[in-house]
Amino acid sequence: MRWKERIWNGYAAHRVGYRFVVLVILISALFTIIATGVQMYAEYRQGMETIKSRLLQSQKINGPSLANALWTFDEGQIKIIMHGILQVPDVQYVEVRTSDGEFYRAGNPAENAPSISRSFPIIYAPNGQMLGTMKIDATPTGIYQRIVERIQIIAGTHAVRMLVVAIAFLFVFRRLVARHLDRMAGYARQFRLDRLNVPLTLNRPVSPHAPDELEQVVNGVNEMRETLLQEMSRRAHLANELTLERNLLATILNTTGALIILADTAGRIARLNQAAARACGYSEEEIAGTFLWEVFFLPNEATLLKSLLADLQQQTQGVQYYGGWIPREGTQREALWSITYLAESPEGSPYIVCTGIDITELKQAQQRAHYLSNYDGLTGLPNRLLLHDLLQQAISQAERVSRQLAVLMLRLGRIDDIRHTLGRKIANALLQQVTQRLQNDVTGEATVARASDENFGVFCDMADSRAVLSLVQSVAKSLEQPFQIEQHEIYLKPHIGIALYPLDATDADQLLQNAEVALQRAVESKTQAQPHQFFTRAFNERANQRWLLEKELRQALQHGEFRLYYQPQVGLASGKVVGVEALIRWLHPSHGIVNPADFIPAAEEMGLITGIGEWALREACRQNKAWQDEGIAAITMSVNLSFVQCTTGDIIDVLDSALAETKLDPRHLEIEITESLSMEDPDHTIRLMQKINDRGISLAIDDFGTGYSNLGYLKRFPVKKLKIDKSFVNDIAHDVNDLAICNAIIAIAHVLGLKVVAEGVETERQLKLLVKHHCDQVQGYYFSQPLSAAECTSLLVSPECIWHGQDVPVHEFQPGMT
Repeated sequence: MRWKERIWNGYAAHRVGYRFVVLVILISALFTIIATGVQMYAEYRQGMETIKSRLLQSQKINGPSLANALWTFDEGQIKIIMHGILQVPDVQYVEVRTSDGEFYRAGNPAENAPSISRSFPIIYAPNGQMLGTMKIDATPTGIYQRIVERIQIIAGTHAVRMLVVAIAFLFVFRRLVARHLDRMAGYARQFRLDRLNVPLTLNRPVSPHAPDELEQVVNGVNEMRETLLQEMSRRAHLANELTLERNLLATILNTTGALIILADTAGRIARLNQAAARACGYSEEEIAGTFLWEVFFLPNEATLLKSLLADLQQQTQGVQYYGGWIPREGTQREALWSITYLAESPEGSPYIVCTGIDITELKQAQQRAHYLSNYDGLTGLPNRLLLHDLLQQAISQAERVSRQLAVLMLRLGRIDDIRHTLGRKIANALLQQVTQRLQNDVTGEATVARASDENFGVFCDMADSRAVLSLVQSVAKSLEQPFQIEQHEIYLKPHIGIALYPLDATDADQLLQNAEVALQRAVESKTQAQPHQFFTRAFNERANQRWLLEKELRQALQHGEFRLYYQPQVGLASGKVVGVEALIRWLHPSHGIVNPADFIPAAEEMGLITGIGEWALREACRQNKAWQDEGIAAITMSVNLSFVQCTTGDIIDVLDSALAETKLDPRHLEIEITESLSMEDPDHTIRLMQKINDRGISLAIDDFGTGYSNLGYLKRFPVKKLKIDKSFVNDIAHDVNDLAICNAIIAIAHVLGLKVVAEGVETERQLKLLVKHHCDQVQGYYFSQPLSAAECTSLLVSPECIWHGQDVPVHEFQPGMT
């Protein structure tokens, strides 16, 4: 029994091998049977053909002998021939039937066994007579016996071979496959997530070429193991990220200022974040299970909120709800809620998520912003924006009832000075007192507003111009009274512009604009006894002309309509042109050349002089450098700086840029600053002049004698030249005082080591007097009017002196621009 158990145990342990062996044996046996059957059938056919061939051969061999025996009636010979045929293998029976009906038999016929029977005619050859027939019977019993013997031998041999092959196969299978499968099975039984780092290995050499099936299985298992490791690592990473995200979300929910509440579909509170708990003043434990409208909404909103929650489930998007609530501390607050239906929650049941923002402070800030956008924060009066809206409303009402309106614009011109000298606190208190007086003076339905820093606006119903004038005089008289602020007694001089509806305009914009035009006229009319001015169409036309001038000046700068003309400066010692002064002209497309006096003041006031002056400086430097490049002897180019240019912080950068761009030597550039400008802020002027002088640029004081210079400052100015204003030169031939002033300026300049240039020299007499008093240089129409660049070039290339000492040439004088 032990060998049976061993076989069974072996089969149980290696069922795959045994099954495979059985399968191989069965398939091999099947193929053996088929092959043997085919072979036996072929041998059978071959044996049957052999029998037939033997029968036919017997007939051929024994047929003639038998025919001779029958012809001679030799029975003994007949029997001998028949017994000879019986000796042929497989022949069992021979029968001869003569044509006379006689029979000769030999052997035994096969009655119950298969046989092959052949009949042959017996023909006597000499005469061709048929003597009878011969029948030969053969049996394939021998063939069958031989086939059975072959089958037995083949079956036995195959069985022995299959037994040997099965044993060998089982051994090889066990050695090459089964033991590795056992190891794989053991690896699989011990396979755990904590052992994923242990790879599957087999105790067999690895193929250096393509891996076999076992190696592919091992590689597949190890690849699966690596994939699992990566997947576990990825899932661990995702789990960590999910934890961090959950913690971050929890932190956000607990630190955000938004109110977040989770409630069931009936409106009962389930959860809330810390911001919501702080906002209501209750802990989560205290309000869990209470209804939303009992804590976060007002009692009168309960019905509306219930209806909203009931309809929320049919909506694909959340809804917004604005409402208020009263927290535990008792002060009503307001919030903007976003309410969303959450069909799927972690607990599985649907929830309502309410996210709210406490907008109490925001709403207060909006109200404050609305107030500040429409009212002046200092005086509490409506600002210009609200003034416009209120005036437009008043115009609409006045239009319906055919009333007249008066709009007053008031300016208190000293507010900035007071702010700078006495301080912002005093200025603010002054404005508040002004507001109080205006509100006291203007009664009825009049409106007082603060239109700007120094301007106040007033509009009211007025029956006629006398009532308007009475109001204006009352307001002016009130504001002219002194204001007592702390220890300061302050006086103001108000100016008032008046525009009337519907006489001067029918809309708020135009009415306010006209009132401001009249105010500007009142400010500019310094000779008027009354500080007020009614609007007239002439004021509007003047304002339009000013606006048009500003527009044309801007276009002129953009379109290159400005030109520089150059007036020669003659050195009296040499008689040659030693320099030129660059003078700007406006080549207007429709008016021709425009005098600088007609646009320079306006350009300064409009803030355009900076761009114009920068262009003039660059063009003058470029032209001087161009003359030098043409081989003309170097001369000094004088350029005027305006007050605005000197007070802006970038004039030094402009000078550096112009010189760098044109590559002009700074020694050939001279900057002229008016005497009055130099004394506006002497300390600033000295610093500016020093920066210019440090760059090698010459400095000159223009219009000297008109600005009340302090000689102490003049000594500190790093200038090299003084220019006597033409107002003194004009009458030196007739006015002793002007001659004395010119003589004094020349003497002072020479004492200080400065050169003197006399402007506006137009007669021979003026020239002789200046020569007599040792003036250094002159310029004026006596020598040349301002010339274009081409004309000046022609003058500069001329080798002749423009003046020969005492031989003063006589020129016909034609007044013009200087």
